[in-house]
Amino acid sequence: MRAINKAKKLGFASGTTIYFAVDFDCLEYQTENLIIPYFEQIKTVFSYTNINTSNYKVGIYAPRYVCTLVSQKNLVDKSFVADMSTGFSGNLGYVIPDNWSFDQFYETSFTSRPTFDIDKVGVSGKDGGCRSFNPTVDDINELQEAREKYVNKCLQGLNYLDKTAGIELDFENGGQYNLGIVNVNGLTIEGKLKVSTAIKNSENSQYVLHIQCDENGNLTTATLNKIKEISKLDDYQEYSDYMQNMLINMSTKIQVGNILFRFEKMTDASFKVLYTVETDDLKSFAGVSGSVSMTLELNVFISKELQGSLIVDATKLVTDTIKATVVLMIICALCYVLPGLAEALGKIFAYSAV
Repeated sequence: MRAINKAKKLGFASGTTIYFAVDFDCLEYQTENLIIPYFEQIKTVFSYTNINTSNYKVGIYAPRYVCTLVSQKNLVDKSFVADMSTGFSGNLGYVIPDNWSFDQFYETSFTSRPTFDIDKVGVSGKDGGCRSFNPTVDDINELQEAREKYVNKCLQGLNYLDKTAGIELDFENGGQYNLGIVNVNGLTIEGKLKVSTAIKNSENSQYVLHIQCDENGNLTTATLNKIKEISKLDDYQEYSDYMQNMLINMSTKIQVGNILFRFEKMTDASFKVLYTVETDDLKSFAGVSGSVSMTLELNVFISKELQGSLIVDATKLVTDTIKATVVLMIICALCYVLPGLAEALGKIFAYSAV
């Protein structure tokens, strides 16, 4: 999505091919496990006409064999072949892909002062390049892009980024989006995303993490200590570690803002976990002045079969559950990959009600 927005800002003509680089000696197993899934996501985003309004095409810059494998999956329109890297295994003994548009085969230097390197590139004629530019630098578009980038960094840390593919987030009007329903181990988890320009400033939150970084972009000792405090749950170290690593990773990515947690009991068989990330300092994050807030809301419904194994005391789900709430958040968000979710929730509820 950022590539599309950048191309629009630079004024690329409609139909221009944007080449995504695989600029290393990529082996076949890496292509199958990493590169192809990457281009599948790119292809998905480019297929949304409400986002790709200029009908930009997807291209790949890579060694011959990588270009061929990705092209055979119909994930790219054209290939820019990195033939100059003769030592790459993906170039050794493989034919050039049928859809090649450019073939980078030699690097030379000009002897002018200052000297600089320049590549020799073969041209097939399949891609005429971008022949016209209409730069449209727009402050509103830059702010929208900065907000989307901030939210995407947060959702990436929660494994929910793919749920928003193709959605143009409406910050000004407080957009709300359904992220789907997951049924797992007796639980039904309904995900929702809310975005806004309004800062909640820790309103009704049971835990607040203020992110602070030093001049080198590293989290301060105070921030790291707070993350450890929030994540600590002595009896369930595995889940504490998940939460701590996730918070460190996300805090490092966004650098600025607050992370807020809130737990709400809806009924004896359902509860809500809310996770809010916000900042009024987008300038430090992306060089654009503005504010942004996103809330991931997870509504969890407990099946009748599972209810009998859980101990839920509403009068004690106030202070004792703060740490359990944090762990619930990460378990629910990662419900696709964590085994034994129902058993873990049962233990945490029992612990909370003691």
